[in-house]
Amino acid sequence: MKVSRVVQGALWAYAAADRIVDSLALEYPFISHDYENDNYIYGGSAVLAKSYARLTADQPDQRGFLYARELIPAENFEIEVEFKIEGAGNSLYGDGMAVWLLSPDQEVAEGSVFGLKDYFMGTAILIDTYRNHRPGKAFPYVVLMQNDGRQGYDNDNDGKANELAGYSVRGLHNPASNTKMKIRYQGGELSVEINHKGRFDKAFSLPYNLDGAKRLAFSASTGQLSERHDIYSVRVTELDYQAPNKPAQSPQYAGNFAGQTRKSSPWTGLLVKLSLGVAGCVGALKMYKLYIRKKKYRAYEPFEFS
Repeated sequence: MKVSRVVQGALWAYAAADRIVDSLALEYPFISHDYENDNYIYGGSAVLAKSYARLTADQPDQRGFLYARELIPAENFEIEVEFKIEGAGNSLYGDGMAVWLLSPDQEVAEGSVFGLKDYFMGTAILIDTYRNHRPGKAFPYVVLMQNDGRQGYDNDNDGKANELAGYSVRGLHNPASNTKMKIRYQGGELSVEINHKGRFDKAFSLPYNLDGAKRLAFSASTGQLSERHDIYSVRVTELDYQAPNKPAQSPQYAGNFAGQTRKSSPWTGLLVKLSLGVAGCVGALKMYKLYIRKKKYRAYEPFEFS
């Protein structure tokens, strides 16, 4: 075995690992000197502070949104968003927020569906906090909807006509701590998990075709009733995926040792060390980037909205 093949194997192992997509991260500091964000564009009632993005304040008749400048680059990925929905109202509040995966051709604009325009192209995960007419469902209620631009949102019945999957999340409004949601798309399956009580619970999982909709966006709205919708972090991770019927193999051994017992090689330790070295370098680079970013904004302390 040549050393070059060991190095190749280490790099392959790193490339196959899950990777955070930096260009889609939303984190501290949320806002720059020119009141913009490097990765996201915002509009409507949305405002950015140093440590969060506020889609709506706890005030009536607001619509706010933000969307990523770049598309999700991966075929398989996971989105984790940390947010909080809260307000002065304990029994009457609304309307809710949404996470979107929109077609690249879709214009992102303010509208009537939780802050974005109706008849969209893509996928929406709608967190509905106000019941209009949906007997038998506990609210807040999460609805999965897919649209090709030709159907309108069934607002009167809280998305019943559009629902591909749904899940009740009691206690999502005014929770004790921030809520986290994981949206995973892997191997042609879409799954959503929600953590608002200290653990992740699966909302739904189903075979799914995104149909190229990879523009990540977030929105929220209030009507006569109101609540505050804040986002504290967004992280997108590129996932590795291999079909279940194809067992994973290191490329330098694939097909070469079928039916044989492979003895331990002195190169094994070197391979492990190289893999750890690559991972260490990547970690150090991320820490350096974070240091530079914090240093860049250290002199600027944006106003925090209450």
